[in-house]
Amino acid sequence: MGMGFAQSSGSSAATSFVRPPAPAGCGVVRGGACGRGVPSQFYVLSDRQSAASPDVATGILSVQAINCYAFIDPGSSLSYVTLFIASSFGVEPEQLHESFSVSTRVGDSITATRVYKNCVVM
Repeated sequence: MGMGFAQSSGSSAATSFVRPPAPAGCGVVRGGACGRGVPSQFYVLSDRQSAASPDVATGILSVQAINCYAFIDPGSSLSYVTLFIASSFGVEPEQLHESFSVSTRVGDSITATRVYKNCVVM
């Protein structure tokens, strides 16, 4: 199981997203998708899979002035970044109150333990 880091998907977003703390009764147990009825999703796809999938786009995003190759799922409210990329942000992460695990379509999983806030994404 790898380690991942989460980031707010609001106006201060990064490749690794997590929404603000959920109201009581929402969160990890219910997929963190309170009010949406759909749990958040994260997938790792090959180029061939992403080209064939109408639900996922690929592209280069600039996160904290660092170009990052990204798989973008418009239906997801969460995204993740590796420590390798996050260590270049120049932003100190905050520890999540509660870590959570995310599984990929290929059966791998990560545990998100930190959130990066106020990162610039272009």
